[in-house]
Amino acid sequence: MTEEEIITRIREFHFVAGTDLPAPATEAVVEELEAVVGLAMPPLLKRLYLEVSDGGFNDWGNAYPLTREDERCCYGHGPVLQEYLWSVKGKVDPDETLPVPGFLVPFAHMGCSIYHFVDWSTPEGRVWAIDADAGHYQLPLPWPTLGEQLVNDMDKVASGSGQRRGRLVHVLADPNGNPIEIQSAHDGKSWTVIDLRRHPTAGSPWPAWSVRVNGPAPRSTEYTEHTVTITPHSRGRWWMDLASPDSWL
Repeated sequence: MTEEEIITRIREFHFVAGTDLPAPATEAVVEELEAVVGLAMPPLLKRLYLEVSDGGFNDWGNAYPLTREDERCCYGHGPVLQEYLWSVKGKVDPDETLPVPGFLVPFAHMGCSIYHFVDWSTPEGRVWAIDADAGHYQLPLPWPTLGEQLVNDMDKVASGSGQRRGRLVHVLADPNGNPIEIQSAHDGKSWTVIDLRRHPTAGSPWPAWSVRVNGPAPRSTEYTEHTVTITPHSRGRWWMDLASPDSWL
């Protein structure tokens, strides 16, 4: 796929998922990072930051931002420059010590001790996975380029075989532990819980819940009653899929 096709696909993916991408980064921020790394940012990655959004544009929405700290897109990590300075000093994770070559620039934290880096020494942006616990950092992913990885991940989600999608949220409960409100972790939106039931997805590795809510509708600011799906994420947070069908309730 061309860069234009990949960018269009990413925008369509997040539109269907109902996620609100943050505003793009600026040229000045990209240039500052390039000066520190000593390499040019791979062209596709640069276009994603400057034309699509400042992080959060991959299927999990956890691509690191360049200019802000946003737990929705990076598990509380970021921005990229901060993460890069940690990694080149041998601190991929605050609890781990692992030397990382300077040409590998942090891209996303995938959960647990797994991190994705982009090889800035390659114009196509080769993606590497680093397992801080296992001490492995020379582990390129099966997809040789960032673009191919992004498309592959979106294809998995579209086919139902991939990871979760949506926005990162907090679920608030009453004193008896009953969920009463869902709050977005990044943009201040919230939804009142009307009803919830266990999602009957067979064989899923994550417990999913269908939730009837009153709040902003997908891709709209209008408050309506509609159905979403939530699945556990990490640190007490959840993924909420805004494109869930009502038939699940």
